[in-house]
Order: sequence, then C-alpha cells, then structure tokens
Amino acid sequence: MPNSLAVGPAATAIVIRVATQPARRSMQVGGIIAALSAALAITVVGICARSAVDSAEAWPSVLGGAISLTLPAIGVRAGIRTFRAGLDWRRLFVAADETGLWVSNGTGLKAIRWNTLAATALHWSKAENPTGKDYSIELCPTVAVDPEDPVLAGFVRDDEPFRPGLPRLRYRFNGNYPYREALVKAIRHHAPHLWAGEHEREPGYIGRPVSEPEQQRR
Repeated sequence: MPNSLAVGPAATAIVIRVATQPARRSMQVGGIIAALSAALAITVVGICARSAVDSAEAWPSVLGGAISLTLPAIGVRAGIRTFRAGLDWRRLFVAADETGLWVSNGTGLKAIRWNTLAATALHWSKAENPTGKDYSIELCPTVAVDPEDPVLAGFVRDDEPFRPGLPRLRYRFNGNYPYREALVKAIRHHAPHLWAGEHEREPGYIGRPVSEPEQQRR
C-alpha cells in the first residue's frame, strides 16, 4: 500500500485545492439558509409571544408557535450541515513533491510515492458535455493496491492495462475539473520518467471505484 514515512507534503510541494469553488458555494448557501431560518424562528417566537399576551389562554399560542418553529429548525440544521460540508471540501487537496502525490480527502492524508509507480498518463474519451471530452489522470502502481484504503479507495479502478506489464488496478483521478492541467504539470515536473502520454479511450471508461458495491457500479 503506497505511503510515505514523511508526515505531509514538503514545504515546496505544488498544492492543488480540488474543491475551492464548491466549498465556497456550499458555505455561502449554508450560511444564508441558516441565517434566514434563524430570522424566521425569531419572528415566529415574537408573534407567538404577542399573541399569548393578548389572549386569555396562552397555551394555543404556545402550541402553535412550537409547531411553526419546526420548519425554521429544519432550515437551521440544513444550513449548518451545508456550511460544514463546505468546510470539509476546503480540506480536499492533492500535492506533488519529490516524494510523490499526496492526497487529502478531508479526513486523512496519504502519499502515492513515485517509486511505487510504473507509469502515469492522461486518458480521455469523447463525451456529451461542454468540453466534448471526459478526462482522467491515471497512476499505475508497481505495488499492491488496497481497494478499501480510507483515503485512496475512491480513486481505485480495475481496467485493462494500456501497455504490457502494467497492473489492472490503478489510481484514476477525474480530470474533468479545472485542476487537470495543474495536476498533470505537477506530475510531469516531479516524475517525468513515469509519463506515458495521452491515450484516447472508449466513452464511459471512467467507471466507478472498485470498492463500491456492484449494484452501484452498474
């Protein structure tokens, strides 16, 4: 299983934040939802308090207020969860240094070392999207791959080797995001001897992680 004795990327590593825009958007949306829901809750409490003062029997107003607070409470909770998701996405990154390619999934950090790889490449296929193509960055290891690794499992794919001697299991990074060029440049800078060029593939080749249940991968 690829790893490194180091505790993290070098200070000179090329760090690529992979979810900056979704993180910012999620935090903004979550904050707005939570704030609006909290304002609605305060308004409901105020209305119910005034109604209770003006009414001979307070309990209908209290009961109505409690029921009316259900929706704002759900909104506050949803807003906080969305905001926290944005915070988690801010911790997602890949970094390349002389050791290898470091991957952070928000809960853990792992390095795929250059000396455990046989080849790296950029794959693409025709697709119905704004760019007209699907991209992936392939890392083919020389060591055993753990499909259940808590950090790297989401990148493990089982596919036909694109040249003799390569293993079926490899790491595949989705290259459709804006960081594709930066990541390819970082890999070629630190491990030019591993670069195997670009390869056209059949549509839909990207697939699902090996660790996903079979019914989800179909």
